[in-house]
Amino acid sequence: MNGAMKLKRWLQFIGLPMERLDDNHPPQSNTLCKSRGDGGGGAGFARLAGHEAFGCAAGAINRCHGTCDAEGAFIDVYIGNPGSVHDALVLRRSPMYQQALYPPAGDFLSGDGGHPCLQHPIAILTPYRQPVASQVEARYNRHHAQARNIIERTFGVLKTRWYAIFLRALEIRPLFAPKVIGACCILHNVCLMVGDLLAEEESHGQDGRDDDMENAAVDERDLSGNRLRGRLAAQLSSPEELPACLCEHETRSRLDSKPFQMLPMFTKKLT
Repeated sequence: MNGAMKLKRWLQFIGLPMERLDDNHPPQSNTLCKSRGDGGGGAGFARLAGHEAFGCAAGAINRCHGTCDAEGAFIDVYIGNPGSVHDALVLRRSPMYQQALYPPAGDFLSGDGGHPCLQHPIAILTPYRQPVASQVEARYNRHHAQARNIIERTFGVLKTRWYAIFLRALEIRPLFAPKVIGACCILHNVCLMVGDLLAEEESHGQDGRDDDMENAAVDERDLSGNRLRGRLAAQLSSPEELPACLCEHETRSRLDSKPFQMLPMFTKKLT
């Protein structure tokens, strides 16, 4: 029995769903997290970002090409490229990008400055370049950083949980290293499912601030996500409700709305 078959039988024994756990396809949205509620979806990212505009966020992605949900569970990992490969090239090599496997239509991923801002074939929204041109862009960057920080914390927890693997030299064959890392990501999700959580202060993640790195250039074959990002930034800066004075004016206007009647003095002049 090979290692893959042993892993699948072990996952089936502990009650994990087995669909799409092959090497070429990432799990479906929240495949490994269904028993933990719906806090890992858009509602969770809206809570992290502090605004309902991020309710369409389906995950956060970083330069290691790991994608997680709002509760820190991995949705997709793409492992095997050397560290010298550019982040944008790693993204384009991934099955998630080439086959548009995730996120679903209408949703987007929160990415860092190492990724291009895209709408097609998958939607990835990145922060605006520094220095920002307006307060609208600055406000968007703040909310975006709050939503995307979950992927940094997730990798921090992953390194804390498997300290002997990630922070020490592995004495294994390089071709076997991706399988070790993938197994750690699966076991990380299993730990979350059974409630084995690490305190946030124990992780080695970043502080959530996006760097000033310029967004990767968008290829001509791709559809830029700048317009989608602009709409989201405008929604973040729009008032959630009208001031009381405007609401009162609107109510009176509706109550007093009657067919327009021209005054007699203007009627004589027009006739």
